[in-house]
Amino acid sequence: MKTLLALFALLMLSACADEPAPTILGHSDADNRIVWSWNPPETGTPVATYIMYVDWKLASDYVVLGITNNYHGITRIEGDAVRVKVAGIDSAGIQGPYSIWSEDFSTHRKDNDHQDIDLPEKD
Repeated sequence: MKTLLALFALLMLSACADEPAPTILGHSDADNRIVWSWNPPETGTPVATYIMYVDWKLASDYVVLGITNNYHGITRIEGDAVRVKVAGIDSAGIQGPYSIWSEDFSTHRKDNDHQDIDLPEKD
């Protein structure tokens, strides 16, 4: 049984490896929310929903499932820095690869402007 599950997982990973990833366009910051937008993959199976991985520098990371638009907003955490990556999921439930990380967004305020903070790369 374990061998069968391992073969199934390998098959799923190889199928997803051929799928292109979404391209993150950028973010906006208004009303205490940060909204990221992205382009869907240009080839491969059509995307039914997206998954977003949210990577905070200080707060706990989390995943948002079931995003049906090419954008998603999260509530800012004042004094923290965040970045995201997204992946498409087709109607069969197969997830494609994640996009590259978005630009870092810092909620540290200085003269009503944001400052970028370098976050370490994660795998």
